[in-house]
Amino acid sequence: MPTKTTSNKPKNKRSNLQKARPKAPTPKKTGTSKYIFIGLAALVVLGGLMWWLPKKGEVMDIQKNMETYLEDKYNKDFVVGEPKLTGAGIGITGSWRAGAYPKDDKNLAFEVGKVEEEQRFFDDYTSYVWHREELPKVEGFLSTIYEEERLKRVSLHVGINTGQEPGPISGTIPSIDTAIRDYNDRFYYQLGVSLNVKSLSTEVKSDIRNQFTEILGFINARGVKDPSFGIGVGVEDEGMTYSCSTSDISDNVSLEKMLDNCLSHPSKKGVK
Repeated sequence: MPTKTTSNKPKNKRSNLQKARPKAPTPKKTGTSKYIFIGLAALVVLGGLMWWLPKKGEVMDIQKNMETYLEDKYNKDFVVGEPKLTGAGIGITGSWRAGAYPKDDKNLAFEVGKVEEEQRFFDDYTSYVWHREELPKVEGFLSTIYEEERLKRVSLHVGINTGQEPGPISGTIPSIDTAIRDYNDRFYYQLGVSLNVKSLSTEVKSDIRNQFTEILGFINARGVKDPSFGIGVGVEDEGMTYSCSTSDISDNVSLEKMLDNCLSHPSKKGVK
C-alpha cells in the first residue's frame, strides 16, 4: 500500500506572498482649506499694506511740515522724529507730536506738535532754551541755603502759556529776563525741590520754613507775576514724605499757616 506523504510547502504560495508584500502608500489628499487659508492670509497682508502705505506717507508729510514750521519760525535747521497721534478719540480732536532738536545742538531736545486735521503747529522750544539758562542760577542759589546731602532733586519748568497755539516768539530767542518782562501775564515759573532729612525735629522744621521763604523771595525777585513753588521732605526715621506748596495758599490760608499744616501732616508713605 503506497505511503501517503505530506509536504511542508504552503498550500497557497501566491496568497502568502501577497500577504507579505508591503502595501504601497496611499497618496495624500491636499484639501482646499489649506489654499483658502493661504488666500485669506494674503488678503490680510495686502489689506494691511494698502492701509499702512498711505498712513506712512501721511506721517512723513506731517514730519516734513513740522521741520518746515520750526525752520521758518526760528531761522535754523531742526531734526524732527517720527510723529505720533495722541489724544484722539470719537468726537475728540487729537494732536500729532514728535521729539525734535536743533541740528547744531542735539542735547536741546523738545517737542513739536500739530493739531489733527488742521495746519496749526506748536512747540516748546523756547521753554527748553530758557530752562537751560535759568537752571544754573536756581541751583547756584539753592547751594547757598541747602547742605549738599540734604538736597536730592530740583525740578524747573518755565515758559509762556500758549496751549496748542504757536508761541509769540520767533527768530532769535530772547533771554529769560526779557521774556519774563515782556510776557509777564503769560509766563509760568514752576520750581520743585526734594529734600531728605533724618528726622523732622523742631529745629529742622524751622530751617525748612525759613528756606521756603527764602526761595520764594528768590523767585519773586525774578519778576514772575504768579510763580509756583513746592517742596517734598522725605523723613528717613518716619518713612514718610511731607509736601508744601504755594498752591495751598489762599485768602483763608496764609504762607505761615500753610507751612504749619504741611509740616504737621505727612502727604504719603515712603521716602523718595
